[in-house]
Amino acid sequence: MSRATHTVALRTRNRTALCATGVALALALTGCASTSHTPDAKPTAAGSTEPSPPAAPSAAPSSADPLAAEKAHVVTTYGKYLTELARSYEGVDYKATDLRKYASGNALKQVHHDVQSLKGAGNHMTGAPTSSSKVSKISMGGALPTATLTSCLDVSHWDTVDKAGKALPPIPGQLKRYVTVSTFEKWPTGWMVLSEKAEARACTPDA
Repeated sequence: MSRATHTVALRTRNRTALCATGVALALALTGCASTSHTPDAKPTAAGSTEPSPPAAPSAAPSSADPLAAEKAHVVTTYGKYLTELARSYEGVDYKATDLRKYASGNALKQVHHDVQSLKGAGNHMTGAPTSSSKVSKISMGGALPTATLTSCLDVSHWDTVDKAGKALPPIPGQLKRYVTVSTFEKWPTGWMVLSEKAEARACTPDA
């Protein structure tokens, strides 16, 4: 694969398809193949501890929705996850961040893979992604509550930088705003991102 098409499909299980369409973030890597993964973290034993109330949720919870507060917590958790994700790729070390407070399962495995790929290429990322997100599904039943979050992810200010400190050029046709779908579980410590899939379609924030 040429340098112009060096990509990695961040937060997605369908890496091959996204690399082919150029939707994935440009990390200047040598391909889209998988590598070995770190073990998953597991939820601790029962005894629920509610996460802190969000400082500034994207939308004020509606009193007509009995799950509005939980939905706001999911959105807030995703924002914290993105913050730690950006720190992980900038420092090329997710273990030095608080990412594992907000992500586990396939989401954490994907970050591990991407960090190793960045490190192998001698690159890192600067800036951060932003998102406009909405809970599309939530269930508080069962052993662990679950939720699905649909987001418009904006990566226009998230750049890959080479070892010389020069920003790498964007991939031709790369989307700067695209849809992602994330799955969550509510653990005793709060909501956790378990997986994230990027979709090959553009979006508009708050649309």
